[in-house]
Amino acid sequence: MFRRHKHCRCTVEYDAGDGKVTNVHTKKTTDKKDINRRIENAKEWSNKQKSDKIKETPKEKEKRIKEENGLDLASRISGHPKMLSAYTPRGLYYALKESGYEIKPLKGKNYRDIPFEEGGGYKINFGGDGILMYHPGERSHHGGEYYKISTGKEGTRRYDREGNEIKKDR
Repeated sequence: MFRRHKHCRCTVEYDAGDGKVTNVHTKKTTDKKDINRRIENAKEWSNKQKSDKIKETPKEKEKRIKEENGLDLASRISGHPKMLSAYTPRGLYYALKESGYEIKPLKGKNYRDIPFEEGGGYKINFGGDGILMYHPGERSHHGGEYYKISTGKEGTRRYDREGNEIKKDR
């Protein structure tokens, strides 16, 4: 009379009405109060797991995973600065924007809060401690336009538009 369907993990129980339930397959009898307590504990645990999860969109999750594994655009450029030669400052700006980075204006005295579209530079944060900046040539205190990449692992380095490192004597 009681058969399980293929790959079934269900429990079939008989409730006689006396506070005890019997598993019809194993013939094990259990107190109904214990079952209700286990069900409530499972619900509480499930609700806690749901509330502890980080609420993020699929796009945010993809970006986080890429950043954590160094697969995002800024991390790749940081590891291979010669990639800068493939972009104009405007092209890199839009590539970073399209990749989901929050692009901010520079905060230094010469370009404070001037948007890139109005002749200012830009900066983004990446990979936890990384910063990538573009400094335009006008009003530059380093003798021309350059990119600055800072990470905890590599420190701070400046590069020209071709991705060649600029030594400090410039």
